[in-house]
Amino acid sequence: MSVASMSRHGSMQEPLMSDLQGSPRYSNPDHPGLPPRHSSGSVIAKAMNERPVPAATNPLAHDRWDGGHQRDQGKLWTPDRGAGFYQTERERYHKPALVSTGKHAGHSRVRFVGLNQTKLLYHIWKRDFFTSCVQLRLPVVVAAIILVYLASFFSFGVVWYLVFRLRSRCVNGFNGFVSAFIFATETQQTIGYGVRSPTDCWLSAWIVALQSIWAAILNAITLGIIFARISQPKQRARTIFISDSAVVARRDGMLKFMFRVADIRTTQVIAPAVRAYLYTWGGRKTAEGEKIPVRIEELDIGYIDGMLLLPLVVEHGIDERSPLYGHTYESLRSLGAEVIVTFEGTSESGAQFQTRQSYLPSEIHWGYVFVEIIHHAKEGETQHTVDISRFHEIQPQTGLKMLPPGASSRKIVSAIPKSVPYPVLQENTLVLSNFLVVAKRNGKLSLMFRVGDTYPNQMLQVQVRAYFYRWKPHISLEGEEWPFTAWELKITDGLMSANQLLLRMPTTMVHVIDDDSPLAAWRTGRAAVATDSDSEIVVMVEATMYSSSTTVMKQRTFNVCNDVKYAHRLIPIVTAPNQSADGKPRVLWSKFHDTVPVDDSSAAGRAGSISVWPDQGQLMDPIASSSSADGEGPDATATIFHRGLDRQRSSLVGQCSGE
Repeated sequence: MSVASMSRHGSMQEPLMSDLQGSPRYSNPDHPGLPPRHSSGSVIAKAMNERPVPAATNPLAHDRWDGGHQRDQGKLWTPDRGAGFYQTERERYHKPALVSTGKHAGHSRVRFVGLNQTKLLYHIWKRDFFTSCVQLRLPVVVAAIILVYLASFFSFGVVWYLVFRLRSRCVNGFNGFVSAFIFATETQQTIGYGVRSPTDCWLSAWIVALQSIWAAILNAITLGIIFARISQPKQRARTIFISDSAVVARRDGMLKFMFRVADIRTTQVIAPAVRAYLYTWGGRKTAEGEKIPVRIEELDIGYIDGMLLLPLVVEHGIDERSPLYGHTYESLRSLGAEVIVTFEGTSESGAQFQTRQSYLPSEIHWGYVFVEIIHHAKEGETQHTVDISRFHEIQPQTGLKMLPPGASSRKIVSAIPKSVPYPVLQENTLVLSNFLVVAKRNGKLSLMFRVGDTYPNQMLQVQVRAYFYRWKPHISLEGEEWPFTAWELKITDGLMSANQLLLRMPTTMVHVIDDDSPLAAWRTGRAAVATDSDSEIVVMVEATMYSSSTTVMKQRTFNVCNDVKYAHRLIPIVTAPNQSADGKPRVLWSKFHDTVPVDDSSAAGRAGSISVWPDQGQLMDPIASSSSADGEGPDATATIFHRGLDRQRSSLVGQCSGE
């Protein structure tokens, strides 16, 4: 059942107090189950003002095709821009935005101040008259043209009436002002003279010439404006649907920011392009003291279907290079973030057009997906169908609990994916194992992890690097102190250099722990590993995608205490060709992250080690854990860090070694 279906009878009404308790729509993100804080107003108003917008983007979605007859969708509902719910929410709670949503989706909401609005409007009309006329509403354009023509007829009618009164010999058939008005109309529109006509008089000749020239200029301007207004491709943009809300969810383990796009015309858009930009407020200050109030970053969309024959869910992968990496609902809200999506294309007539949509943090739903609307043709039918009435609807992702937006976003971001990317061309299909393992290989103690590409041979020039960060205070010979020491770990796959990988099959990368290794102390057993419990190993995989010639990356930071499994090995997942029915190698991707324990003696030649490792929740930030006791401030930072680090290390050593 979709969220729209669950809330169809009351999503536009004020909630009851019973609905506020524990509701993911109305609960306080900081204190689930309690309404948000507010300075004034009723209890319900307090709960409504700061609540995240409900996920039901179309509260009238149940009024769709029923028995072949479409029901009324409501006054605010339009097929391409949804029910207008978010527009109403923005207006009701005065939410600032750069771009409008709902009925006026795509319109800029930026207001220019500091200059008299009359002067600014005059400057726009004076310097860009034609564009200003074209952008007027069509009824206004038609009314303005009628008034201009009537004013022209009347003005020249006055002139001809004066000629009749002052020099009657210059015109024939005039009886008064009505005759002059009709004569002016006939002259300007080249209707042809009847009883009324000019005579051989220079005054009438010059007036006829001037009015004819003026008529040619006026006709050229008005016809140009009307043609440009009617043929303006802006109306073509109304047949491009962009969902009125966005979602963030995992697809095959990869975190994705997604929205839906569709073209409902049967003719194809030429060269469609979709772009997305993240605007965040607060900005930064340069080294020279300049204040930059807004930060603008492009979200990489990647490949989209250029045909747009079916509605398309556009994805942005939230990885280490994404501007959304590490963000949650609270962080986006605190920054006043806004994601603006643009769709650009060329119509069948060759005119370019653009449409836009805007998403505020409350309009980005974490842990939701779009309702399925594409249906294969039934037996006996020849056409596939799309339920366009549910285009804007979303529903909770299967297996996720209904949580407040803040808690839901934190859970999704911090979740460790247990799956691998789906093999799609022009997608980042690199995958890293979730754990590092330490065991003997070829008689030598080694640190190992697995790297793969679910779309074999899509990645070229694959390079794997690993860095070891030991978080222990270090003082140089000159007395300089820094809190960590970093080394690069020499990585191979046992056969070739890590800079010459061919990921036709998943490959186990190996760092031999010898005398020259920064991890040499680990050879003595788990107790030595526990002394590095707060250390980190950063693994980076870089490659070039041959289909687009772009560089992609997969990076992960492994905590020694949580993510390094001592006396374990990776489960073999590759089947040889001679063991397959079709004579081809096979990969069991479902076991890519799995490990199995081995005898401790095979790991370091030391028996009797205790296998106890702490949970992730037991790890603490050394500065955060000690700041409450030691105070805050720049002068105490080093002392706080060292004390916290010592306390954490002594605690983790006992936990990771089992003491």
